[in-house]
Amino acid sequence: MKHRAIDLTTGRPTDTTVTLAPLVQAAMKDLNLLVNHANGLAGSHDEGLAIQTLTEPVRHGHRFVVEDLCAWAAANEFTGSEVGRMRRSRRIRATPRRERRAGCGGG
Repeated sequence: MKHRAIDLTTGRPTDTTVTLAPLVQAAMKDLNLLVNHANGLAGSHDEGLAIQTLTEPVRHGHRFVVEDLCAWAAANEFTGSEVGRMRRSRRIRATPRRERRAGCGGG
């Protein structure tokens, strides 16, 4: 599934699409159902779920770029606070950072 980020300065879609590996996308969908979005991944339980859920694809050889997760999360019901925590987490890293993309903001 591809998601297009929105440039927050213009309100228009960017010309970049984000594609997650199927296993990474499945992990993100599971995480979306498991966490309490009201606390923005600030609780230790939800933060632990995020780390555990996103570590599994890496253990099975599926690497990802955090900014791609961030863009997918923003397009799929995660809050800005959650997106920001995912980006800042040193424990959620599977590949080096890419150049920042518009629409993938912190919280």
